[in-house]
Amino acid sequence: MNHMRQNLAPLVGKKIRQIRKDRKLTQAELAAKIGIQQSDLCRMETGEYKVSLEALFKILRIFDMSIAEFFHEEGSGSAPGVE
Repeated sequence: MNHMRQNLAPLVGKKIRQIRKDRKLTQAELAAKIGIQQSDLCRMETGEYKVSLEALFKILRIFDMSIAEFFHEEGSGSAPGVE
């Protein structure tokens, strides 16, 4: 399980970066909105720093997303016709 947690930081960071870019926000803009340094956000996005729950919830509020929406992968649902 520890191995899984170590791999989670880059995945969460990558998702934050993807959504931030989709919303046309710079790292500096998002960092200012959540009250952290731009360099810290950069490290979170690359997986160098783990994203705290507090920071993640602030980001989700800014993105107007639930935690379920954030972790939902496109195409991860059932195959067509399978219920």
